Amino acid sequence: MYRKWFSSQVKLVVLVMFFVLFVTSAEGGPTSTFDTDADGWGFGVDHSWRSSGGNPGGYIHYIDAYATAWVSAPSKFLGDWAAMSATSLTYEINIFSTGSVYKIGNYQVLIEGSGGTAHWVGPPPNPAAGWLSLNVPISESDWTVTSGAWDPLLADVTQLRIATAFYNNWMPQEINGIDNVSLNTNPIPAPGAILLGSIGIGFVGWLRRRKKL
Repeated sequence: MYRKWFSSQVKLVVLVMFFVLFVTSAEGGPTSTFDTDADGWGFGVDHSWRSSGGNPGGYIHYIDAYATAWVSAPSKFLGDWAAMSATSLTYEINIFSTGSVYKIGNYQVLIEGSGGTAHWVGPPPNPAAGWLSLNVPISESDWTVTSGAWDPLLADVTQLRIATAFYNNWMPQEINGIDNVSLNTNPIPAPGAILLGSIGIGFVGWLRRRKKL
């Protein structure tokens, strides 16, 4: 009876340790909080980095009258998204002022690469939401592939752009902000976690064999 209890307890401990190591050793995807600078993002003259007013801290500020404008991701967000097991892109948008409105666009994201291009179109802008968090699944069914094919595109993403303008207007001007951009990936266990799990499984198997003797 004691051996049965001991075996179950050892198995539980090993599984818990494997889970803890798996989670703590996960390789998170790239993130830009814009707390200290623009973090390498590219944008036009209508954009600027602000040190305060974000969610929290710094953010990228946009003010203009044009219907479309974009910010472009730095190299840490690019590359082989398939190998990275990218699951979603998240970012926050705040519409401080719509300006004068006679045409409204949608939240949008564009990716380009040697394998093609694709864009994600989200809901219409929501000025009342404050800092609104948007979640863009990295799934072909949620995107429109405009050239090439999804799998080759994901294997070599050379450009990621996020829309920062949603209203076609003139005066007063539209004013928006973008903050906290993250490319989220599946956790990858460290070699140590894999080794520990293997040893644990083997140890539990040895205990079971001993019990049968």
